Amino acid sequence: MHANFDASRIQQQLHARFRKPFSDAISACDLFSLTLDCPGLLVQTLPPLPAPYLYWARPDQRFQQLGLGEAWRTTTAGARRFDTLSSALRRLERNWHREGSADPSPGVFCALAFAADDPMTKCWEGLPNSILFVPRLLLRCKAGRSSLTFTCSGVELQQADTLLSSWSALIEVLQRAISNPPQADTEHCPQVLRVTPQTDPAWTETVQHAIRSIESGQLDKVVAARRVRLEASRSFQASGILARLARLYPSCQLLAINLGGNTVVSATPEQLATLGNRTIRCDALGGTTGRAQESGQDLQLTLRLLNCRKAQHEHALVVDSIQSALDPLCRKLIPPDSPEVVKLRNLQHLWTSIKGTLRNGVGLLDAARRLHPTPAVAGTPTDAACQWLQEHEDLARGWYSGIVGWLQLNGDGELSVLLRCAVLQGRSAELFAGAGIVANSDPEAELQETEIKLHAMLEAMLASTEQAATPLANTQAGRQARHS
Repeated sequence: MHANFDASRIQQQLHARFRKPFSDAISACDLFSLTLDCPGLLVQTLPPLPAPYLYWARPDQRFQQLGLGEAWRTTTAGARRFDTLSSALRRLERNWHREGSADPSPGVFCALAFAADDPMTKCWEGLPNSILFVPRLLLRCKAGRSSLTFTCSGVELQQADTLLSSWSALIEVLQRAISNPPQADTEHCPQVLRVTPQTDPAWTETVQHAIRSIESGQLDKVVAARRVRLEASRSFQASGILARLARLYPSCQLLAINLGGNTVVSATPEQLATLGNRTIRCDALGGTTGRAQESGQDLQLTLRLLNCRKAQHEHALVVDSIQSALDPLCRKLIPPDSPEVVKLRNLQHLWTSIKGTLRNGVGLLDAARRLHPTPAVAGTPTDAACQWLQEHEDLARGWYSGIVGWLQLNGDGELSVLLRCAVLQGRSAELFAGAGIVANSDPEAELQETEIKLHAMLEAMLASTEQAATPLANTQAGRQARHS
């Protein structure tokens, strides 16, 4: 919701700043940003907006970032994509002039596909493999405090009337949008007409092949992903989906982004890494089971997960991989405790928090380069697992199981693994889920795990529990998910 959004006052403040001439040094910068405090301007979820836009939120922390328009971007792909993005970020640090009351300063949105050479086809077409992106207008709300950051190129500062008119138009778009917030109810959700595939024998065969490869010693673990395509009675609306995701999964990282093509929405439970004051924190997630409505049965599932040798082995592979990746970058790495169980609405995962202190001169992208892809989304050993996936996984992963997040110019920021996501294409949507395959995996059980994971998005997208359970209907996991 919002309260007392005085658009005219914001516009007056913008005009007041432009009464003073800009120095040649400011005009020569790549980017200029002005941040204004906006008390009373609060949003709780994504409003309906024209593209391009992006939305990033943690509802349980009362934190939202909503970006409109495009001020700057750089895109890349290939084996050197981390180098390219790091170089672009360093250039921005030298050539981005910022004014106003921003704490912290406005950052840069970051997204990378799972695979460096992914051509971004099918539902991902129109999105870059890897991108740094700065919106033209950024609304930031945290713990009841709000600000608006306006960004442009240095050249645009010399055309003040045109620039101010452009920013005023974005203010009006934002004002109209937040005046009609979306509802989290399911009354106006589309009805699903078709789900493809209802069952997935090809994926089960892939899992069986993976088990044989593991037993032969080619690798220790591989994460096989699958997709489900929905066709509905009318177009999916990202704003309504995000409103329901905020209610269902308030502790997850919520994302919606549309850069002019299809819309990606996500409620991901896994942070790849966060960095602040040289302290890096990573989530290790590996080992999954469902939830039960009755507390005693739910506790039994928790205890079974904690004592499951397969789940513990899968989880240990993730923890060991993260520690090995961070060790060369850290001057201090704190040994992790025993895994805990983190519970979401319909899933529970084994979780371990890993923390360390980075060496001077090392930033978050440097850590991401070593951490990605984790065993939770690729497998181990990493190179062997990625090679196996390239040869055997018939799937355009795109950004699914890749990296999304925000970077500060000093190297700090937060990056998440893009899981529990859907790509919206009008009346169609594609959903993705995966399962970690190890030597003693059971193909049917792994299929059930993906069904439960898919249900996390389906529940927010479709009109009823029965509708949400449609692709699960013929499996034991579907029966469990409908009651979770």
